[in-house]
Amino acid sequence: MTALLVHGLRILIGFAAAAAVAAIIMVGVAAVGFYGVSSLYDLKKMLSFTFRFAGLYYWPLFMIVAAAPALILVAVFETLRIRNVLHHALAGAVIAVLGSLMLDPVIWVRTDSAAVAATVLAAGISGGMVYWWMTGRRAGAWRAPRL
Repeated sequence: MTALLVHGLRILIGFAAAAAVAAIIMVGVAAVGFYGVSSLYDLKKMLSFTFRFAGLYYWPLFMIVAAAPALILVAVFETLRIRNVLHHALAGAVIAVLGSLMLDPVIWVRTDSAAVAATVLAAGISGGMVYWWMTGRRAGAWRAPRL
């Protein structure tokens, strides 16, 4: 029972960290496009904006939007003991695409859709890899070993 509680806590922390990384990437890419980085002062301003805005607004938003698809995929991965980093990266990409469609259903038909798609996929893949690193590589470890 204790192992299950510890693993559940790991899942929550891993999910929070994955959402934070995805938020930092999304806001960071937007900040580079908005501010540009032509000097050290611009870099400082861009990083300050990224971490403040990602932490205050996008991180909680990403956690809310990604909760349902992530819960389903975590249950599948834990049940089947899927521990491969590639599976977790692809799951992060799927969660990011679903989340972006929930927030803005017409995001993929705009003129800048290639840049948006690349940013969303990069954020999702990075979030999935962070989740794997923190939690996913131990998927199903709380269960009894297979015979």
